[in-house]
Amino acid sequence: AALAFGQPVAGAQGYGAPVGHAHQSAAAAKPGAVTAAGIIGIVEGALLLAIGLLGLLGYLALKSQLDQLAASPELAGSGLSVSSMTNLVLVGVLIVMLMGTGYVVAGVATVRGARWGAWALLVVSALNVLYSLYELVTGDAGFGTLLSIGVSGAVVVLLCLSDSMRWLRRT
Repeated sequence: AALAFGQPVAGAQGYGAPVGHAHQSAAAAKPGAVTAAGIIGIVEGALLLAIGLLGLLGYLALKSQLDQLAASPELAGSGLSVSSMTNLVLVGVLIVMLMGTGYVVAGVATVRGARWGAWALLVVSALNVLYSLYELVTGDAGFGTLLSIGVSGAVVVLLCLSDSMRWLRRT
């Protein structure tokens, strides 16, 4: 009420006076690169979940076609049984969905400022880059592999910047 009538308040600074930000030090402030890495992690995880859901739909469609598939000459010459092939597809779909969930959880935690989320995002992205590079070297790479190297590589680079590392290592 005192300010409304133009009376100074004890300890208050006037208009245009410098304001100290003592509530958060520069070392504790989360860098923008960390937030950007978290957002990229969320988007990458959402895309992986979408791919996993499409794979799950494909698995369900494959499951309904088992009789036709069992009679195909291509499968007979491959040494695989129908059940082993469908189980392999299901395991692959579940792995993709778990990876997507991990990316989303780590990305959200990183955006919210949790250091464990940023560390998890850094480790998962670095492993993804290494696996994608392995695929590239062995000749199994496609456009998705190159995209994976670019996106996960961007997360690794953003989290390895000096400001990001300082924030990650703070106590």
